[in-house]
Amino acid sequence: VDSPLWGPLLLKTSPSGGARHPAEVYVVVMNVEGVAPGLYHYDHRHHRLSLLRAGRLRRQMLRLAVGQE
Repeated sequence: VDSPLWGPLLLKTSPSGGARHPAEVYVVVMNVEGVAPGLYHYDHRHHRLSLLRAGRLRRQMLRLAVGQE
C-alpha cells in the first residue's frame, strides 16, 4: 500500500500498530529452479534474497523442525 506520508507499506495478517512492526524473513531454498540451495535472508527494502549459507540444508532443517517434512 502506498502511503503519502510513509511511502510503500507492507500489509501483514498479524495485527500491529499501523501494521508497521518489523519482520525478519529467512528462506531455506532446497529445490527452486534458478536459485542455488542454501539459507537466505529476505531484504524487503530492496526485494531480494541475500545468501547466508550455501548448500543443501535438508538434514539441518528436518532437525530444527523436529522431523516435520
